[in-house]
Amino acid sequence: MYSLLPEFHIRELLKEYRARLAIVTACAFGGVVLFSLALLLPAYVYIRANRSEIMLEHASLSAQRKDLGSQNLEQELIHANTVVREFAEYEHGESMSSVIRSLRDSVVSGIKIENFTIQPLPDKGEYTIVLSGSADTRESLVNFTESLSDNPNYSSVGLPISNLAKSSNIKFSMSFKATQ
Repeated sequence: MYSLLPEFHIRELLKEYRARLAIVTACAFGGVVLFSLALLLPAYVYIRANRSEIMLEHASLSAQRKDLGSQNLEQELIHANTVVREFAEYEHGESMSSVIRSLRDSVVSGIKIENFTIQPLPDKGEYTIVLSGSADTRESLVNFTESLSDNPNYSSVGLPISNLAKSSNIKFSMSFKATQ
């Protein structure tokens, strides 16, 4: 490109052009930043104004959560103490673990015991056991009932007829008395 200006003037013009371009770019960037801050300012003011209210609400919710946690823990401890007292009231030669072991030995294949409850009866040495679970087949459920009936520690083994309605994947519930 041909120019009538001497070379040092061209360099000065390019230098001046670049300086102006840098200034315009910096001003545009600064303008965008200031505009963004102006748009964010109301949100910042709102958050700062409500901060103390939010902190108080957070503190009260934390206190309620701690209170509920301690109440639940207290209720669980009371229940655990009750269960321990009930087990301590048994003054039998045979312990509860041997009753549970005897029950475990009566289980046949295809039976899954999901829940059991042991309730003491007013008569010393007797309690009611309530079992619930699932059986793979009707035959395994019948075999399990017979196994319990054959055990001399168990009496009044009853299986509701409704538990035998299905032939597989049977949910069952039964109750019987246990003596020592």
